[in-house]
Amino acid sequence: MPVLPRIALCALLAGLAAPQARAEISDEFAAMVTPTPVAQPAAALTDPVAPRTEAALARTQSYYVLLQPVQTLLETVASEADLRLSLSNEVKGVVRKLQTSGKTSDVLDTISANMGLEWFTFNGIIYVSARKEATTRMVRLGDLTPEQAITAIGESGLPLSKVETLPTSVDNVLAISGPPELLAIAEAVIESIPPHVAAPAKAKPARNVLIRRGNDEQLVTLR
Repeated sequence: MPVLPRIALCALLAGLAAPQARAEISDEFAAMVTPTPVAQPAAALTDPVAPRTEAALARTQSYYVLLQPVQTLLETVASEADLRLSLSNEVKGVVRKLQTSGKTSDVLDTISANMGLEWFTFNGIIYVSARKEATTRMVRLGDLTPEQAITAIGESGLPLSKVETLPTSVDNVLAISGPPELLAIAEAVIESIPPHVAAPAKAKPARNVLIRRGNDEQLVTLR
């Protein structure tokens, strides 16, 4: 057997005599270094059938009307487009000598221009009201900015071209003008946006390390 130097021999004997130390990371420490998934905010109210409605409004229709109640004509147009119809009580009158053809949206524009009406679609429904019914609502925005509220209205599928927004002296209030049904839906869109909640400060977990030497265990807290 070769003779080992004194220093190497002492190191060898010390390694045989002392059990190796092992470190285990505690659950708290593991949680600290594991990323926590961030929950996505709920989406605002949107038109669930917007693509189908857009296709329906692109259908071609043609009419030559001599004398017909406007309600009956609008019901026919909506039926041909396979869309539902919602008329306000102020949609009245008789259509006389009107010729119109083109996309359903063009036909509705022509009828509305001749009869003093306004229309828009949402959720597969054609909403028609008299222009004189246009009104203004004061809508509370919560922690939204006016720009965020207007963006949400547009992204919902409502026509921004038929909504007039006005600033107010109060920061979290927006004045919206337009057809009554459109304003009601726009307000519902704004209210459907969840409020921004600041994430609470995450408590720093204790960083513990379990050290084992043979049968002995020692829990050490890292500062």
